[in-house]
Order: sequence, then structure tokens, then C-alpha cells
Amino acid sequence: MLGGQARHMCMTVCVKHLQDPLLGLFLVRLYEGGPTQAECGPIERLLWHEYLLPLARLKKDPWLASIGRWRLKQYRNAYRVLVGCDVVVRIVVVGACYSQTHTHTHT
Repeated sequence: MLGGQARHMCMTVCVKHLQDPLLGLFLVRLYEGGPTQAECGPIERLLWHEYLLPLARLKKDPWLASIGRWRLKQYRNAYRVLVGCDVVVRIVVVGACYSQTHTHTHT
């Protein structure tokens, strides 16, 4: 098994030298608990913050950004990345207007 420093170096080699951050994520997840682990380990968290989320912004990839936000337990942001904040605001405003116009009582 790789130690903490070796795992970090392995992730860095995958991301910077092989230019394959998803391979780095795969290896980190294997060593830090795999797909059944709900919590991000420290190296996975670092990978999301320093490499994968900036890559998602650069490539304008909402799926990668949403997965990253979800893994970092930023559930609301994960949702917003996929649907866009303006859509969420419109749904809330339209819903509020609808409820105001349909809450009158009959006498």
C-alpha cells in the first residue's frame, strides 16, 4: 500500500505529467475508500479543489463540476451547476406568484 505522501505524488503525476486527472481521482478513490465511501478523503478533496473543479470551469463541463460539488457535500451548488441559478430563481418566483393567485377562499 502507498503511504500518504506517495498517494499524493501518484495523484500529482497523473494530473500534471500524464494530464489525466480522472485517473488520479480513480487511484485516490481506490486508496481512500473506493466508491462506497461517502466522505472525501484529504487527497480527494485536494484533487477536487486544486485540479478538477478548475478544469470543469475551464472546459465548461457542468457534469464534472456537479459531481465535484456533490463529493464535497455542496449539494445545493451541485444542483445549481446543472440547472443554472436563473432557472432556480424563476421556478421560485413563478411558484410564489401561482400560490398567491390560487389561495383565495370561497365564501
